[in-house]
Amino acid sequence: MKPCSRHLIQVASSLRKQINNYMKNILLALTLFINFNIYAQILPIDSTTKQISYTKVIEVPGTTKIDLYSRANEWFAKTYNSSQNVLQAQDKEEGKLIGKALMKSTLKGFNAGYVNYTISVFLKDNRYKYEVTDLAHEKGTSTLGSGGALESNKAATMSIMGKQWVSIKIQADNEIKSLLSSLELAMNQKSKNDF
Repeated sequence: MKPCSRHLIQVASSLRKQINNYMKNILLALTLFINFNIYAQILPIDSTTKQISYTKVIEVPGTTKIDLYSRANEWFAKTYNSSQNVLQAQDKEEGKLIGKALMKSTLKGFNAGYVNYTISVFLKDNRYKYEVTDLAHEKGTSTLGSGGALESNKAATMSIMGKQWVSIKIQADNEIKSLLSSLELAMNQKSKNDF
């Protein structure tokens, strides 16, 4: 083989390796970008307000608005350490309970502040509706800054990076879903006073 041919083969081999590495890096970057954006879109966004909103109407046949109000009020009392501090509005006649609460956020086991939210329960005979809205990250006693509204693709502070912001959103989503599952369970069970 001529020296020139050997050199061309080496250059071609080197170029092929560089192209393969370049393509791998592009694929990795695309995968990470898609994963972050897909999860950001999984949070339930209201098409009108463009804000996160967990909303559902649930039928509970054979119940009155007053029965459901009592169940919801009991659920608030059992779920939150101080439901009196959480509940901002209670109206038995109108059939509504509205609370403002917060949940802790952690990153790798360390304090990452809190996510504040509003939870509303509206009651009618045989059905109720819940809404969880206004999710926003606050730093609390954390050294991280406040991230702001969870609808944002990026945190409002530079101290919370992309993966951390996604982690805070995932935690909030899981906590809210767990919270709402416990509400649904409580609303479908007769009160112990209904013996």
